[in-house]
Amino acid sequence: MGKAEDANRAASVGVGKAEDANRAASVGVGKVEDANRAASVGVGKAEDMNRTRSDGVELPEAENRGPSDGVRANRSRMTDEDERTKTNVRNQADEGITMGQILKVDQNRPDDSVLARAAEVLRKQGVLVMPTDSVYGIGCAAIHGNPARERVFRIKERPADMTLPWLIADTADLARYGENVPSWALALTANFWPGALTVVVRASDRVPDEYQRADTHTIALRMPDSELVRELARQVRKPLAVTSANTHGAAAATSGASVEARLVEDADLTLDAGPAPIAIASTIVDCTGTEPRILREGAIPTADILRVASL
Repeated sequence: MGKAEDANRAASVGVGKAEDANRAASVGVGKVEDANRAASVGVGKAEDMNRTRSDGVELPEAENRGPSDGVRANRSRMTDEDERTKTNVRNQADEGITMGQILKVDQNRPDDSVLARAAEVLRKQGVLVMPTDSVYGIGCAAIHGNPARERVFRIKERPADMTLPWLIADTADLARYGENVPSWALALTANFWPGALTVVVRASDRVPDEYQRADTHTIALRMPDSELVRELARQVRKPLAVTSANTHGAAAATSGASVEARLVEDADLTLDAGPAPIAIASTIVDCTGTEPRILREGAIPTADILRVASL
């Protein structure tokens, strides 16, 4: 009996040791699972660190493109005001208009539906990329307090001390928005409008201050040889404040296909009429003095300006 009881106790001890071994194995499995979870967390953290490092590389590249004077600092960023304006255009314009949309158009015979859509974008304080007879432009309706004006400067990365020339619908707009225009300047517009001539004249009180050159109180006016642009100005009942559609300092776009993709994406609507007929920027003439002063020779030669002005 004593030996049988001893044998039973030994067997019981063996069972207990087996159970302890199983519990230890279970603990070991749990530790392995914990280690796997820790490894998984480590991988996630590594991925997060990689993303952080990636962001840290990409943001400076976006911010440091071009000059460092702050003109180009906003290439990758749009302000809250920009986003509110874009949302306003998206909500209020026809459903067919979306950000970065491109519509084909004929400058001489623009389709009524395209005109209506483009005019709506302008009325709703949007930014439009458009063809002209000379080069492609980017601009907005010349309305006092229009937030699209500031967007044009940011999209183009144009220095803030510059102004936006106005594209007008009719020759009568010269007397409406300019004052004390000399007779020889009237001779220039009579000969070269509609066309690639921009005249700088004293601004009338109809020109909001933000569109005038601050130190001279002048405005640059042009009546383009584009039925599209002139009709848009008529429909919105305002001149169009337009500069060339390119990053400041880059070559002007002379066709819809050559407009920078970034400008198309940031504008509310782009009108593509193919190649611009002249494909050369306008000639700019300062008409505030006693004789013409050529600020930029473009499509119209200086000799032709001086010849007509001497009449």
